[in-house]
Amino acid sequence: MLSLLIRIWARNSGSFEQRFLVNDKGEKINYNIYKATDNRNKLREIDEVSQTSEAIWGWNLSRNVNYANQFDLKILADQNAKYPSGTYTDSIPVRLYSGLPFNDAVLEDSRTMSISLVIPPEIALSLVDVGSPFDPSDTHQVMDFGELSTGESLEADLKVLSNSGYRVYMESENKGNLKNTVENSNIKYDLYLNNKKKNLNKKKKVAEGNNSTPISGDNYRIEVRIGNVSGAKAGTYTDNITITAEAK
Repeated sequence: MLSLLIRIWARNSGSFEQRFLVNDKGEKINYNIYKATDNRNKLREIDEVSQTSEAIWGWNLSRNVNYANQFDLKILADQNAKYPSGTYTDSIPVRLYSGLPFNDAVLEDSRTMSISLVIPPEIALSLVDVGSPFDPSDTHQVMDFGELSTGESLEADLKVLSNSGYRVYMESENKGNLKNTVENSNIKYDLYLNNKKKNLNKKKKVAEGNNSTPISGDNYRIEVRIGNVSGAKAGTYTDNITITAEAK
């Protein structure tokens, strides 16, 4: 009778209690390895095993007969966590021993198991009232000035939620003007993002971040300030601004 034991070593972390995958920026995703039918007992190296559920076991009852078997593993990480984008890896030595459980085992062979996980970039924008939290369903903001007066202003918040670096762009339909299409009349306005004036003559980058954002998102205060309305023809003036974002 031959007893076979498969033990899973720890590589990146050096610990069985909490393994981790790591990307090229040093960012980590904690995980561990279990038998496919067991979510409680982590697989360990031979010196750390205290019960049979912490290793993979197999038995060969025949002499001089090739033995083959397949064992299913399960890798678990926190599915509710938000991870920065990137490719995360770990390499784990897997060692095969012969011998009876908890007796002196003999190392027969070893291989390396490589684990790779790709987290793609994800970016979401939200346009909310000043001071409001990120809302994935709120992506449209109406600034209604009523009867226009020179220097009048309104504000809103742009929230960016991203697991990577990002760039934000704005494009004005009327190139930074409120337009009365009936009277073919324009009123200039200025747009400020975090107190910095932005040129809306064409689609331009207005903000960027180099890393993933907090879970609440990065906040940008939008202020629209009306220019000189003297001599403007009566009517309704409008403009539409499209805001887009891309991963770096």
